Amino acid sequence: MLSSFEQGIITLLNNALKGENQPLPEDFDYSKVYAFGIKHQILPLLYYGGASNPQFLASDNGNQMLFATMQLTALSENQLMEIDRICEAFDENKIEYLKLKGSIIKRLYPQHEMRVMSDADILIREKQMDKLEKLLPTLGLTFECASDHEWIWKSDVMPFELHKRIVASYQKDFYDFFGNGWKLAKRKDENTSEYVMSLEDEFIYLFTHLAKHYRDAGIGIKHLTDIYLFLKAYPDLDMDYIHTSLNQMHLLEFYNNIKKTLDVWFNGAECDEIPKFITAKIFDDGVYGNLVNALKADALKFSKGTDEKGAKRKKKLYLIFLPYNRMCAIFPILHKAPILLPFMWIWRIIRTLLFKRKSIGKLNSEVAGYSQETIDEYRVELNYVGLDYNFEV
Repeated sequence: MLSSFEQGIITLLNNALKGENQPLPEDFDYSKVYAFGIKHQILPLLYYGGASNPQFLASDNGNQMLFATMQLTALSENQLMEIDRICEAFDENKIEYLKLKGSIIKRLYPQHEMRVMSDADILIREKQMDKLEKLLPTLGLTFECASDHEWIWKSDVMPFELHKRIVASYQKDFYDFFGNGWKLAKRKDENTSEYVMSLEDEFIYLFTHLAKHYRDAGIGIKHLTDIYLFLKAYPDLDMDYIHTSLNQMHLLEFYNNIKKTLDVWFNGAECDEIPKFITAKIFDDGVYGNLVNALKADALKFSKGTDEKGAKRKKKLYLIFLPYNRMCAIFPILHKAPILLPFMWIWRIIRTLLFKRKSIGKLNSEVAGYSQETIDEYRVELNYVGLDYNFEV
């Protein structure tokens, strides 16, 4: 049985996404809605879900939710126009690209602003990065940072996460399926440089992204509403292919449990223990999960194939001698001169000792927090819903 607050929030989601006007539980705590909407980045969803409820509107102190929804509506339209502007420039300059996640899913919501988006994810080809590096500043974008799989540039409207690969190479169980992503892409039509995936592969990627966040730190409510709306919009998906692909990545059991949870939320299905557990976890985590989960996830990843002491040793060695792809994000010269990797490791160690002693203390405290109990606890939580880390760090 879900709590009154959980049931009330789910009622608001149904009202917003289905155009219904179902009443909220009598003991629903209206005072928590605004903070909860901020925590999960779903304020417009909640506002639209309660807009026909006088008691809900009366609880909007100072019209906080109304004003936030108005602001996010304007931001949403600006974001969509900005994405179109950048993609038009890519077309004009023959930059091949594939839009991912929010910029696609956003358009499936009854109102675009219901799907709050903090950045735009676009897959690009690594071989065109030099060309992009010259083009992007002319479009008003400035370089922010890079990681194993992303190259982040920011405009006045929003950050653009330009993906070199659609999943990080260190997420080995998923990377084995997707590679850099281009093998699943085909040109949209002859008049554009835009590529698309099949609806099935798009869904698999969307769900894999949800699974990655769930096991690494936690997910928010919009991860589930994305899945719900995609399945609703495309009822004729080849589910045999999807199930086979998810099973290949050891995600089929987790998918079935998420699907059961969606059936409880949106189809009135009876709530057994697993949907109850997943709902409570998602409500507690917030849109980006939390640090406690992230530390537990690290402990579990580094314990694969070893014990508690081995996990601590692997974590320290990993952070001292970062893999080549992560070192490239810190020292871009390594892209052109990989032979310099040992020297860059040495320079990074010296720089950390001289200027970043606080980082050393943080690392030691994180590693000290690893215990066999922590590792086992998180493994049980993930296994319960059908997840694990199917690779060694």
